[in-house]
Amino acid sequence: MNARPATTPHRTAATPRRFQLLCAAMLSLLSATVVADDDLRRSLPPGAIAEREAPTPPALEQAIAARSAILFDAIFVDCDPDAVAATIAADFEFHHDRWGTIADSRNVFVDHLRDQCRRRASGEESGSRRELAAGTQRVFPIGEDGALETGVHRFYVPAANGGETLTGIARYTHLWRRENDAWVVARILSYEHMAVR
Repeated sequence: MNARPATTPHRTAATPRRFQLLCAAMLSLLSATVVADDDLRRSLPPGAIAEREAPTPPALEQAIAARSAILFDAIFVDCDPDAVAATIAADFEFHHDRWGTIADSRNVFVDHLRDQCRRRASGEESGSRRELAAGTQRVFPIGEDGALETGVHRFYVPAANGGETLTGIARYTHLWRRENDAWVVARILSYEHMAVR
């Protein structure tokens, strides 16, 4: 998840290992979809049958997953405020369960991140690594030019022995919209943070 999506080279044939990984990824996505669908269906009265009215097109799921990876890498891996600015809307808002409203515009958030990156570079603040929990990322269409992304992610900090320590886990929800043929985040909700010991 932390690696930036690369362009796909021309392939002549899939290796057995790639095929196995592809199958595992597809089963993981299917499993996550079934679990979420089951949660909804359990809420129905006995005997009622439900079908999705707006299924998620695979192309939308792939586009949002790629943009989400770029956003998180720009924040956690590269600490690149300019790349973040290109991925969020001008009227961007970020709401956090611990700290409330972190930003109410692109400029406020980018300035906040720029200051954080400066503190990391000077050693005043240590960085952290964010990791998407496998099988938790879900994408739902919102009309023609919107999408809702949900997931669970884990956070790690550098450890004294040179490794890293898992310190937290949380849920996130992103509201995406298409502007000038590019997907940008309009709203981020970060919630249900749990400290890990």
